Amino acid sequence: MFVITQIVITLLLAASLKSMWNLLNVAQVIAYLRLITLWPANGLVALEFIEDGITLRKITKPMMEFGTSSFSDLNTTLDDVALQKQGIENPSLVKSLGIFFFAIIVIALLILAIALMRRLKKKYELVQKAIDLINKKLYYNGFLRYMVTGNLKLTHSGFSFVALAFATTDKISAFNLVLAIGICLLIIAWPIFVAIWMEKHKDELLDADLKHKFGTLYQGTKIDERSERLYTVAFSVRRMLLVLSVVCFPTHMFLRVQCFLWLQSFYIIYVGWVQPHEEALYNFLEIFNESLLLVLGYHLFIFTPFVGDVSAQYTMGWSSIAIIVLIIGTNAYLMGKFSYQKLRMKYYKRKHMAYLKKQGLAPPPASEVAAEEEKKNEEFIENFH
Repeated sequence: MFVITQIVITLLLAASLKSMWNLLNVAQVIAYLRLITLWPANGLVALEFIEDGITLRKITKPMMEFGTSSFSDLNTTLDDVALQKQGIENPSLVKSLGIFFFAIIVIALLILAIALMRRLKKKYELVQKAIDLINKKLYYNGFLRYMVTGNLKLTHSGFSFVALAFATTDKISAFNLVLAIGICLLIIAWPIFVAIWMEKHKDELLDADLKHKFGTLYQGTKIDERSERLYTVAFSVRRMLLVLSVVCFPTHMFLRVQCFLWLQSFYIIYVGWVQPHEEALYNFLEIFNESLLLVLGYHLFIFTPFVGDVSAQYTMGWSSIAIIVLIIGTNAYLMGKFSYQKLRMKYYKRKHMAYLKKQGLAPPPASEVAAEEEKKNEEFIENFH
């Protein structure tokens, strides 16, 4: 039942609705907080549960360890203490990525499929339709979506392997080191690429073809001002700096907590000042999420060695769990609310189309239907407020 619940949660989070991606984003940061300081048992269990739900660790870990003996697993655990402290469960960088490794494989296979299909599209018309479908999924739900919202695990694994290779005497294989350096270069280059690309195409961002392929970079955000176009850059840089604060200060727990609070404060100021989302509800929701994460961040001071009272830490663990439940519960409620509204709109749309067909009337133009749906969306958000 536990595994089934994880599958359902993860499948819901994997949908393309903006509200679901907001829930995934905040859940990733919450789960990552377990690496910043030493949590009490109750808080750590909650964070591990969230991490399992996001990464499907209960499913992917046995798959990654298939064919290895129990002795080999125990030997790995004993020999890689430094990696374990950094939250890396396996000395193999590929295996440590878990489900995100499978996501990379799927994206690579889609790219290969497109390359092969392009050679056949002149002979078969159906191949062109398949290319268009894969292109849409590849660019919209594939690499760009992964780099925008799903790269926290990739970032942490890459920087952790590089840091441990140069800061400790632990043996890191040449393959893992080269792969980790490549990942680090990709993560560092990503926000630079996005900033340059957005400025270069700032006058073409509403073009249908460009939006079809690269709309994930600015989906649901304003694009008039430069500060608005740099939202994805700010989002990615904040995550990268969060990982660097954990990796670069492995023995300075208090400093890691302080860095997290600084990053949260600057990010809240940016979102509150720029209001980057097109819909006011999402601006409010992001400020709500980040503000509660800031409050949660102040709890982390209690979990450092500066506070020796274990009972006080355990009590604050329950307080932290209450904040986490409030964050995830609010986002889950909004996700359900928006999903229900969209399903209801689609139902009435189909019902109306069936009525028009039965009466022998022509359906309204697509532009009018889109305008009507946009109007209903705006009415729904206003009613929600």
